[in-house]
Amino acid sequence: MKKIIKNIIALSATLIMLLMVSCELDEFNPNTADLNKAYTKPEGIEGLLNYCYNGLYYFYGKIDGIGAMEMGTDLWWSVKKERGFAQYGSEMTTEMGTLKVFWQGFYSTINYCDMVIYYIKDIDDYTEKERNAKEAEARFLRGWSYLHIVEQFGGVVLHEEGKVPSIISGDVDAAPTRSTEAEFYDQIITDLKFACEHLPVDQGEDRGRVTKKAAYGILAKAYLQRTRLTDF
Repeated sequence: MKKIIKNIIALSATLIMLLMVSCELDEFNPNTADLNKAYTKPEGIEGLLNYCYNGLYYFYGKIDGIGAMEMGTDLWWSVKKERGFAQYGSEMTTEMGTLKVFWQGFYSTINYCDMVIYYIKDIDDYTEKERNAKEAEARFLRGWSYLHIVEQFGGVVLHEEGKVPSIISGDVDAAPTRSTEAEFYDQIITDLKFACEHLPVDQGEDRGRVTKKAAYGILAKAYLQRTRLTDF
């Protein structure tokens, strides 16, 4: 019995020593970087810009986007008179399955684009033409995202231009206010006109990136959609 007690005491002492040593470890997480350092270099900003394209898969490659953009129009007919997208029932909120992906996905894209636009001006390693071209990609994707949001939900929340993005500041807007549809289209058109001016005609071998022709096409759509507002 005494031997068992001695072993327990010895084991306890060992555990205490290990805990004391572990508490003194100076740990370093290589995956965590200061945003103000990571996104003031071309490598960082280009990685961030690449991620701005991530949402396209969910909006055009899966039902999440197609359902919201196509169902419930004259392209679809519900034989069983199902509710939801077919009849626009009361359950159609931003917490509904595919609509939640649509709503959160586009605002996520906007957040990342806001970050690119916020940080790109501090990068000295680009020429002015290169900097404008990168910003134009972000502005295209932001304008494209806002266009889909205002088409589906009307005047909801438009991020304040020039303000430090909440994803950087960590500030949460607990009482967001609605913007008008006209304010949405004004921002969309501003972003897309910048994209038209500064995007290249083609992206060479870097396929899948937006181009000047894509920007003109979406800008034309934005102008057409804007005409339905009486104050245009």
